[in-house]
Amino acid sequence: MAAAVHDEIIAAIHSAAILHQITGEAAYLDYARGKLLWYAGHYEQYPPHGKHAGKGRIGAQSLDEATQTVELTEAYWDLCPALSEDDGQGLPISC
Repeated sequence: MAAAVHDEIIAAIHSAAILHQITGEAAYLDYARGKLLWYAGHYEQYPPHGKHAGKGRIGAQSLDEATQTVELTEAYWDLCPALSEDDGQGLPISC
């Protein structure tokens, strides 16, 4: 999957988490939670790549990866109150 596709998906996760927090609609929670847990479970499977601007796994370079991580972390904190204990098992930090 190209880095630009990951950018779009991660932005959608972030937006869905914010929309869930505002509206409480389950569809936003389900989308954001599902994608967030997918990335948590699959991130290590992407090989590091890049040369000149640092290595990334899902981002084109380390700076891209850092900004993606910020968006995913913000989404996580927005979703945290709605995550189950089982959801937390797939994540490296707890609420």
